[in-house]
Amino acid sequence: MKKQSLCCRLNGKRELGGGVVRLDFEWPGPPPRAGQFFMVKPARSSVFLARPLSVAACGVNAAAFLAAVRGKGTAELAAMTPGEQALLTGPFGKDWAGFMPQNAAKPALLLSGGLGIAPLAAFSVELRRASVNFDFLAGFKRSADGINIISALGIGRDEVEIAGEDISGQSNVRYGLVTDFLDAQNYSAVFACGPAVMMRNAALLCRKAGTPCFVSLETRMACGTGACLGCAVPVKGGGYRRCCADGPVFDAGEVFFDE
Repeated sequence: MKKQSLCCRLNGKRELGGGVVRLDFEWPGPPPRAGQFFMVKPARSSVFLARPLSVAACGVNAAAFLAAVRGKGTAELAAMTPGEQALLTGPFGKDWAGFMPQNAAKPALLLSGGLGIAPLAAFSVELRRASVNFDFLAGFKRSADGINIISALGIGRDEVEIAGEDISGQSNVRYGLVTDFLDAQNYSAVFACGPAVMMRNAALLCRKAGTPCFVSLETRMACGTGACLGCAVPVKGGGYRRCCADGPVFDAGEVFFDE
């Protein structure tokens, strides 16, 4: 797919609490697929490098992202107001669709931790269009934050099961880590995105159950094209793969997790 670098208008912003925002941009370039990402930087920026953001939703001439304030670059993105311009370059990376289960007797599972829910929310739309059955299990430190994020992504509350380390004041949520509730043998495949330790544990549980597991990795990225080699991840058998160009979606069996 051809990539483009375009100056795009921010059409809408929704603050979700905890420094997390949903950003809705115009995007007249090539339509992205779930699992892909863009390099994004405000047109007026004091930082040199753009920030990689996974596609959380897309439509006709539009793309939406979740961003959490982690430093100066993401703080600038979160401070944008509708009508401002940002430079969007993409779409980059391998999408989820190449691993989509076909005619499976069991449902797939979407397993997310924190803002790892973004690319999986986009994938859930593609799964529905393909008539693939799936369950959605999402983990958050605070379940209240998770409910806000799920609502902002347009996911029905009855479509996702939430696990949290802080579930105060919330009903119909489960206390604990999201992988505490992963029974991999019940699924045709598990698609995971979130903190590295979560994906490592998911990969281990899936390996024991003999269930395919696919993960979307997050690393520091400078270019998004694979030229700088700054996002290399170790793989089994030795060597490295570029997260931006060879991923970010990988078969978990290929990835070397520090076990």
